[in-house]
Amino acid sequence: MEELKSHTITPISAIPGLYISDIHVARTPSLLKAHGISHVLSVTRKPFAPRYTPSDGILSHLVVEIDDDPLEDLVGRLEESCDWIDGALSTNLVPGPMNAHVDNSDECEGMGEKEIKEGDAIQSATTSYPDAESRGNRGGRVLIHCLQGISRSGAVVTAFLMRRLSLDYDAALEMARRDRDLITPNMGFVEQLRLWHTLNYEHLKEDGTEKQGYTEWRKKRDGLAKGSDEVRNRERAKGMASLAARFGARRLKWSEDMEGR
Repeated sequence: MEELKSHTITPISAIPGLYISDIHVARTPSLLKAHGISHVLSVTRKPFAPRYTPSDGILSHLVVEIDDDPLEDLVGRLEESCDWIDGALSTNLVPGPMNAHVDNSDECEGMGEKEIKEGDAIQSATTSYPDAESRGNRGGRVLIHCLQGISRSGAVVTAFLMRRLSLDYDAALEMARRDRDLITPNMGFVEQLRLWHTLNYEHLKEDGTEKQGYTEWRKKRDGLAKGSDEVRNRERAKGMASLAARFGARRLKWSEDMEGR
């Protein structure tokens, strides 16, 4: 699929302080500072994720290593991601000198529920931030990005809207697209986001064991992953073709709407 570029940072109006973009924006500190971004969630492999310095003004950076592949396990990473976003948004920023930069992409990798909740408590503490007064609010501002700001980061934004506002997939996607029409999760992510809704936004039971729906999905996924290269490649090609077709249809509609104005 031809690379699609939209070097803009888009606020998600339903969640004050939440933004989505492509990787170009995430790698441009001046753009992040202009929007008062204090936290970054990178939905990509670590070699491609931005690296920040204290002068960039990023208080915390989480890397969630997911490829834009229909066979990737997205559901198993959504609670970690949503918990982290919740904690970042609730960070109490006050005017003052910047605290020490924290890049917790390594520390957060593979965190369990207990560790994430403890991290949230830390994130919610008052944190000095030089632009807090000019930003117009005291909460953190979170940027979620992947490579193009379309599938992976779009899926995480949609998942966060689902859990925060108790929405199903279709309602959350429609809400996200009001702000960024490009958002188009791949076919495998769509299936998993629908599953996540039926799981009540949790893939594990209180005792830490997997819920049945998640176990069944994972067995199905593992069966495809262990199949022949031809089977795996056919499934992935089908998913990417569906993504390209749906995105192409949205771009055509957007062009027609623009011509009609």
